[in-house]
Amino acid sequence: MQSRNRQLEFHNRRGSLLPAIAVAILVAGGAVAFVLDQLWLSLAQRELQTAANAAALAAGQEMANDELLRLDYDTSARADAIREVAYDVATSNPAAGKKVAVDTEPHQDVRFGRPVMDPLTGQVTFIETDHAPSSVIVNAHCNRQNGNAVSLFMPYLTGQPTGDVSAFAEASVSNRISAVRPLQHSNVPAWPIAILESDGGDNDDWATTVELREGPDDWSWNRDLQQLSNTSDGIPEMILRTGTREVSGNVCIADIGTDLHDYRLRKQFRNGWSWENLQDFDSELSFEQGALELSASADFFGMPYEELKKQIGQTRIVLLYERLDAFDPVKTHTIKATRFVAVRLLEVRSTGDEIELVVQPAIVTTRTAVLCESQFEIPRNPYIYRLALTQ
Repeated sequence: MQSRNRQLEFHNRRGSLLPAIAVAILVAGGAVAFVLDQLWLSLAQRELQTAANAAALAAGQEMANDELLRLDYDTSARADAIREVAYDVATSNPAAGKKVAVDTEPHQDVRFGRPVMDPLTGQVTFIETDHAPSSVIVNAHCNRQNGNAVSLFMPYLTGQPTGDVSAFAEASVSNRISAVRPLQHSNVPAWPIAILESDGGDNDDWATTVELREGPDDWSWNRDLQQLSNTSDGIPEMILRTGTREVSGNVCIADIGTDLHDYRLRKQFRNGWSWENLQDFDSELSFEQGALELSASADFFGMPYEELKKQIGQTRIVLLYERLDAFDPVKTHTIKATRFVAVRLLEVRSTGDEIELVVQPAIVTTRTAVLCESQFEIPRNPYIYRLALTQ
């Protein structure tokens, strides 16, 4: 009788423990599901932020392109093109396996503007405008509203089948450039080329041909096809000539830490100005203290000609110079470099006794551009911009 009572007591205890164990398992499972869901949403948030950052940088790159050098560019069409670039880049970077949503309608997820400082309070306000913007804001979403919410692991435990995440990024461009400085893994995108700034004769210098827009406009560069087209694009061209013993040219190769040796020049034509190249300039090239006297040569035959032939369509930073003495194509001379500009190389040709380069002004955006600390001390450089995430 006593044994039977003990068996009944054991069975009763076991029966009372089973619901408690089931509840404990359910609670633990819910906690695990909640933690996993939060980790998954956190990962989705990071991936979405990456997509938003990439979209903002791409939009900023598109915001500072060669369209700005045309006199009659369409502000509205340009804004639409920038929004499309932001959309394409954002949607090509999925978050948690979901396609990122970006609304390209005006004043929605891709917005443009300029930061304006109140002179009395010093407070900076973002003024939204499509006209000459310097900043672009991109909002990216994975949410129920757009039908791309993040799927969660155990909706039967947490009661939440999906989660919403959003990300915000801002990129800005500035062309108040005081210098260029190579970064650890990024050279200055430049050629060791200097172009005559002024006093070169009829349509033979940068000031006349480009800035007064007296040069021809016979060619354009097709970015999609990556080829030259025999059509005008609203940007003048300039023919750079190396010159002969009888006639001085309007272009030369500047010594930017190479001593004009072929091996070093080849690397510079291919890779730009490195940190090693600028050691004699305190690691950065700047005109804040005035013009720079540099050794230069007008001899483009051989290696320079062959290297430039491989880079048709490329855009690079170059120098402008003032002539200090008459050029002999086979001798080294001294020039006074005055400022930075940027060009796109359209054609390279040999006429027998000299080399001709056909270029047009271009815009280069680069992290190696150094901004002036005081935004009001130096004029804007219409050809070189620094692009960076600002939020």
